[in-house]
Amino acid sequence: LNDFTDFAKSNTSSFTATFSMYELKDDLKYHNNNFNIELYSISSFWQEGFVYENDFSITGFSNWNNASLGSNWSSSGGDFISSLSAFQTLTSGYEDINIDVTNIIKTGLTSGFNGIMIKYPSSLESSTSFLESINYYARHTHGIYNPKIYIQFDSPEIFANRNSFVLGKVQTLI
Repeated sequence: LNDFTDFAKSNTSSFTATFSMYELKDDLKYHNNNFNIELYSISSFWQEGFVYENDFSITGFSNWNNASLGSNWSSSGGDFISSLSAFQTLTSGYEDINIDVTNIIKTGLTSGFNGIMIKYPSSLESSTSFLESINYYARHTHGIYNPKIYIQFDSPEIFANRNSFVLGKVQTLI
């Protein structure tokens, strides 16, 4: 994201942003139908956690209670800006995530960006009857299925100083 920040701030061209995550397909798991997955702009600093093979004892720094080593979230589950959100309805429960996050990214360019939080709606988080576990490829996968934010610029042609590169009508950055 930082690679295009200076360009986007100084350029009046418009762009769209799409967050994509790919599900690790596991035919042995049953998924619920017709529920939302939500994305929010994270409002405070945090350090990335990790989990390996569903072993949650080694989650690293960021988890449900902690934003970083020795620092709690203000609210359990993470600090986020509720007005900067997006969602996708998972009709079968086996879908990849592709959500328009343009407003989250554009706001982040002017007011700071701490990342994106993925979560279930709070009504499902507090439910005792909704049980769900979906595994998605993480950035540590080192493959083609890493989570990505696709940036698509819609701008007039912009030429490099030697006219060797053209950023045209529709270009996508990954």
